[in-house]
Formats: sequence, structure tokens, C-alpha cells
Amino acid sequence: MINDQSDNRGSSRPGRGRRCGWAGLLAMGCVHLTGLAVVAALIAFASIGTGHIRWVVSAHQAFGDASFFATELAIHLVLSALVWTLLYLGAGGLLSNRKNEVRLLSRQRGTAITETIIVMPVLLLIILGVSQLAVNNLANMLLNYGTTQAARTAWVWAPEVDPLVGSPRMGVTSGQVEEMARLQVAAAMTPVAPSNFAAGRSGDSLQFEKMRATLLASQMANPPNDSGREALSDAEGMDSFETADALTFVRALDGSNYAERTVRKFSSAYMAVQLDVINSGSQVGVELTYHHQITFPLVGPIFGESSSLGGAPGYYMSIERDAYFRSQVTPNAELPRR
Repeated sequence: MINDQSDNRGSSRPGRGRRCGWAGLLAMGCVHLTGLAVVAALIAFASIGTGHIRWVVSAHQAFGDASFFATELAIHLVLSALVWTLLYLGAGGLLSNRKNEVRLLSRQRGTAITETIIVMPVLLLIILGVSQLAVNNLANMLLNYGTTQAARTAWVWAPEVDPLVGSPRMGVTSGQVEEMARLQVAAAMTPVAPSNFAAGRSGDSLQFEKMRATLLASQMANPPNDSGREALSDAEGMDSFETADALTFVRALDGSNYAERTVRKFSSAYMAVQLDVINSGSQVGVELTYHHQITFPLVGPIFGESSSLGGAPGYYMSIERDAYFRSQVTPNAELPRR
């Protein structure tokens, strides 16, 4: 009889254990989901900033469809889950109170994970910082070339604005000279400009549209006979950021094809140039400032300052340059006769 009672008590314990096990699994699942959400939010704010998050939220509200960034969101959650796993295992290893050999091994394993967690942010900061520094150095070298070309453009065209007598030759104005010099800088800086250009540009000149179409036509493998007109039309469509898919993180990482990337990077570089043509009489040249966007995450405050350019908030590094040539002889107002 006593044996039967002990069997009944023994059989009732597994049931209670199973009930406690399910409750424990449910509680642990809530802890993991909460931890994953916190880590994902922190990484999102640290890496892409509040500006991109607001863009995604506004796009979702406007179009009611989150499929355009589903892939990027899945990748972000997977990376956040890995980070949360490292944090959880590291904390579990430090808080373990076992007093046997398993406890010793667990502490050693937790210590290694904790050290990795401590070193990883510093390592990422160094890698991203060195990468951004390399891009910044390349931007400085390209800007030297672009400034020289802009000064040469001003040197060639500035005399046409103010001939010896009469009105400007061929209708050339000082604004057109400044625009052509600015386009030279933008074309030189296109390789290092980001392609996540946002809507907000206005007042595009005809020279800008022609230069943009020229860059697009150079990407055509088999250009048609009327490639100029076709490139003008296609470039306008590629440079439009009115659609929701233009707000994805793939665009920010230059994930589009070369044609779209070329058009948008050129537009981004064009908006980043502030230029003045200087004609002192004895010298002709340019003075300019290029606002280089810091695109790598985490290092924006190190290299640049928070600002917004063309509707694109971010961190920008301002680079100033100037170049001059000796002025040409002032031309005659009348064109040579044929």
C-alpha cells in the first residue's frame, strides 16, 4: 500500500514538471523576443539613423506595402538575433553558479564570448573607420582633379561674358559659366557620391540634363541611332525618387544597376557642390565647397557633421578647394567671318 502511494506521488511529479517546463519555455520565449526587439532597435538607430527609419515608415504609410523592404528587414533581424545570442550566452556564462567541472567550463566559455562582445564593437569601428577614411582620401584626390577642370572651364568661357565691346558673345552668361564649371566637379566626384539621393532637387539646368544623359548613354551596350533623346528621357526616370522602392537600404548600398547608379550618383554629386567663379581681371578661377556624405555606419560623427542635403539627412564632410589660371586676352565682340 505504501509502495502504491509512493508510485502515485512519483507519477504526479512529472506532470507538474511538464507544466513548469511549458511555463518556463513561454517565459524564456518572451525574454528572447523582447531582447531581440531591443537589440534590433538599437542597431537600427546606430547604423542607419532616424532619417532612414522615418523614410521607411512614411513610405509604408503612403503605399501600405512593406514587401519592398522585406529582404532587408529579414537580414537585419537575423543579424540582431546573432548579436542577442552572443549577449545572452555571455551573460549566462558570467552568472552561472555551478561548482563542478561543468561550471568551470561554462565560465570559460562565457568569458570568451564576453571578450568577443567587448572587442567586436571596437573592431567594427576600426574597420568601418579605415574604410571610410579610404573613401575620403579618394574623394579628396578626385576633388583636386574636378577643381582643376572647373577652373579650366571658367578660364575658357569667362572671357565670352565680357568681350571688348558689345554684349556677351553667343549669349553666354556668367550663370552658364558657373553651371558648366559645377558640372565638371560633379562629373569628377560621381564615383564617390552615394546613390541614395532623395527627392528635393529643383531648378535643373539644360546643361545638367545633357551631362546626365551623356553619362547614361555611355552605359548603353548597343546605343540606338537616337541615343541622345532616349538617354534624356530615361535619365529623368532613373533620377526620380517618387517610388517606394527607392527608399530601401539596397539603394543606399548601390545595389541598383550601373545605369541607374551612374545617374543617381551624378545627381547626388551635383547637389553637393557649391561653386563661385572668380574673375579678378588678372586671374580666372573657381572657389568651391564639396559636401561629401559619410556613408559608412557608426563613423558619421567622427568624420562629418549632421546636416541635410537635397532632402537627404546624414553626416557630411565639407571639403574646400580653389584653383586659378592667368586670364586670357579679352576677345573681340564680333565673331570671325567665314
